[in-house]
Amino acid sequence: MTAGLGWSARRRRAVRALAVVLFCFAAAVGIGVIVVSVVLHQQGTSEVGELAIDLTCALVGIVIAWHQPRHPMGWILLGVACFFSLLGVGGGYAILDYTDHHGTWPLGAVAVVADQSWAPAIALFGLAFLVYPDGTAASRWRWVVRAYLVLGAVWTAGA
Repeated sequence: MTAGLGWSARRRRAVRALAVVLFCFAAAVGIGVIVVSVVLHQQGTSEVGELAIDLTCALVGIVIAWHQPRHPMGWILLGVACFFSLLGVGGGYAILDYTDHHGTWPLGAVAVVADQSWAPAIALFGLAFLVYPDGTAASRWRWVVRAYLVLGAVWTAGA
Protein backbone atom coordinates (compact mmCIF):
# COMPACT_ATOMS: atom_id res chain seq x y z
CA MET A 1 0.00 0.00 0.00
CA THR A 2 2.82 2.44 0.78
CA ALA A 3 5.01 1.13 -2.04
CA GLY A 4 3.62 3.80 -4.36
CA LEU A 5 4.56 6.56 -1.98
CA GLY A 6 8.08 7.80 -2.36
CA TRP A 7 10.45 8.33 0.49
CA SER A 8 9.92 12.06 0.20
CA ALA A 9 6.15 11.75 0.67
CA ARG A 10 6.64 9.66 3.82
CA ARG A 11 9.27 12.04 5.08
CA ARG A 12 7.00 15.02 4.38
CA ARG A 13 4.23 13.41 6.43
CA ALA A 14 6.64 12.66 9.27
CA VAL A 15 7.99 16.22 9.28
CA ARG A 16 4.50 17.67 9.25
CA ALA A 17 3.49 15.35 12.09
CA LEU A 18 6.50 16.55 14.09
CA ALA A 19 5.49 20.17 13.45
CA VAL A 20 1.95 19.43 14.67
CA VAL A 21 3.28 17.68 17.78
CA LEU A 22 5.54 20.63 18.63
CA PHE A 23 2.69 23.08 18.03
CA CYS A 24 0.28 21.10 20.22
CA PHE A 25 2.93 20.80 22.93
CA ALA A 26 3.61 24.55 22.93
CA ALA A 27 -0.10 25.40 22.90
CA ALA A 28 -1.04 22.92 25.63
CA VAL A 29 1.81 23.89 27.92
CA GLY A 30 1.14 27.58 27.20
CA ILE A 31 -2.44 27.12 28.30
CA GLY A 32 -1.07 25.26 31.33
CA VAL A 33 0.63 28.52 32.30
CA ILE A 34 -2.78 30.14 32.62
CA VAL A 35 -4.11 27.20 34.65
CA VAL A 36 -1.15 27.29 37.04
CA SER A 37 -1.48 31.06 37.44
CA VAL A 38 -5.17 30.65 38.30
CA VAL A 39 -4.26 28.05 40.93
CA LEU A 40 -1.62 30.41 42.32
CA HIS A 41 -4.09 33.30 42.23
CA GLN A 42 -1.52 35.34 40.34
CA GLN A 43 -3.56 36.35 37.38
CA GLY A 44 -2.04 39.26 35.62
CA THR A 45 -1.08 40.60 32.28
CA SER A 46 2.26 38.79 32.23
CA GLU A 47 0.65 35.36 31.82
CA VAL A 48 -1.58 36.62 29.04
CA GLY A 49 1.44 38.22 27.38
CA GLU A 50 3.43 35.00 27.71
CA LEU A 51 0.57 33.04 26.18
CA ALA A 52 0.27 35.55 23.32
CA ILE A 53 3.99 35.31 22.52
CA ASP A 54 3.93 31.53 22.87
CA LEU A 55 0.94 31.01 20.60
CA THR A 56 2.12 33.57 18.05
CA CYS A 57 5.51 31.90 17.70
CA ALA A 58 3.84 28.48 17.57
CA LEU A 59 1.32 29.54 14.90
CA VAL A 60 3.88 31.23 12.67
CA GLY A 61 6.31 28.36 13.21
CA ILE A 62 3.82 25.65 12.25
CA VAL A 63 2.71 27.53 9.13
CA ILE A 64 6.30 27.87 7.95
CA ALA A 65 7.27 24.30 8.94
CA TRP A 66 4.16 22.89 7.27
CA HIS A 67 4.64 24.64 3.93
CA GLN A 68 8.45 24.86 3.86
CA PRO A 69 9.78 22.00 6.02
CA ARG A 70 13.40 22.68 5.08
CA HIS A 71 13.24 26.32 6.10
CA PRO A 72 14.85 26.68 9.54
CA MET A 73 12.74 29.69 10.56
CA GLY A 74 9.65 27.54 11.24
CA TRP A 75 11.58 25.12 13.42
CA ILE A 76 13.32 27.94 15.26
CA LEU A 77 9.98 29.58 16.07
CA LEU A 78 8.48 26.25 17.17
CA GLY A 79 11.49 25.79 19.44
CA VAL A 80 11.01 29.28 20.88
CA ALA A 81 7.35 28.49 21.56
CA CYS A 82 8.15 25.17 23.25
CA PHE A 83 10.91 26.58 25.47
CA PHE A 84 8.92 29.70 26.29
CA SER A 85 5.87 27.67 27.32
CA LEU A 86 8.06 25.41 29.47
CA LEU A 87 9.39 28.52 31.17
CA GLY A 88 5.93 29.67 32.19
CA VAL A 89 4.54 26.39 33.43
CA GLY A 90 7.82 25.31 35.05
CA GLY A 91 8.12 28.54 37.00
CA GLY A 92 4.53 28.44 38.19
CA TYR A 93 4.72 24.79 39.19
CA ALA A 94 8.01 25.32 41.02
CA ILE A 95 6.54 28.23 42.97
CA LEU A 96 3.46 26.21 43.82
CA ASP A 97 5.50 23.18 44.86
CA TYR A 98 8.25 24.79 46.89
CA THR A 99 6.40 27.66 48.56
CA ASP A 100 3.01 26.10 49.26
CA HIS A 101 3.86 22.39 49.54
CA HIS A 102 7.51 22.45 50.68
CA GLY A 103 8.81 20.40 47.77
CA THR A 104 6.55 17.39 48.24
CA TRP A 105 4.91 17.38 44.81
CA PRO A 106 6.23 15.09 42.12
CA LEU A 107 8.47 16.58 39.42
CA GLY A 108 9.32 19.66 41.45
CA ALA A 109 13.00 19.41 40.47
CA VAL A 110 12.00 19.04 36.81
CA ALA A 111 9.93 22.21 37.13
CA VAL A 112 12.95 24.08 38.50
CA VAL A 113 14.99 22.96 35.49
CA ALA A 114 12.15 23.85 33.10
CA ASP A 115 12.02 27.29 34.69
CA GLN A 116 15.49 27.89 33.24
CA SER A 117 14.27 27.40 29.67
CA TRP A 118 14.28 31.17 29.19
CA ALA A 119 17.90 30.92 28.03
CA PRO A 120 17.34 28.65 25.00
CA ALA A 121 14.13 30.52 24.17
CA ILE A 122 15.93 33.85 24.02
CA ALA A 123 18.91 32.32 22.20
CA LEU A 124 16.65 30.80 19.54
CA PHE A 125 14.68 34.03 19.21
CA GLY A 126 17.89 35.93 18.58
CA LEU A 127 18.96 33.31 16.06
CA ALA A 128 15.71 33.89 14.19
CA PHE A 129 16.72 37.51 13.68
CA LEU A 130 20.20 36.54 12.49
CA VAL A 131 18.95 34.14 9.79
CA TYR A 132 15.90 36.15 8.71
CA PRO A 133 14.40 36.03 6.01
CA ASP A 134 15.77 33.08 4.05
CA GLY A 135 17.11 30.91 6.87
CA THR A 136 20.80 31.52 6.22
CA ALA A 137 23.12 34.33 7.14
CA ALA A 138 24.89 36.35 4.49
CA SER A 139 28.38 35.02 3.86
CA ARG A 140 30.06 37.96 5.58
CA TRP A 141 27.91 37.44 8.70
CA ARG A 142 28.31 33.68 9.10
CA TRP A 143 31.02 34.15 11.72
CA VAL A 144 28.55 36.20 13.75
CA VAL A 145 26.00 33.37 13.61
CA ARG A 146 28.64 30.81 14.63
CA ALA A 147 29.81 33.00 17.51
CA TYR A 148 26.19 33.58 18.55
CA LEU A 149 25.50 29.82 18.55
CA VAL A 150 28.54 29.16 20.73
CA LEU A 151 27.59 32.00 23.07
CA GLY A 152 23.97 30.77 23.19
CA ALA A 153 25.09 27.22 24.01
CA VAL A 154 27.36 28.44 26.81
CA TRP A 155 24.63 30.75 28.11
CA THR A 156 22.06 27.95 28.05
CA ALA A 157 24.41 25.56 29.83
CA GLY A 158 25.10 28.22 32.44
CA ALA A 159 21.43 28.79 33.09
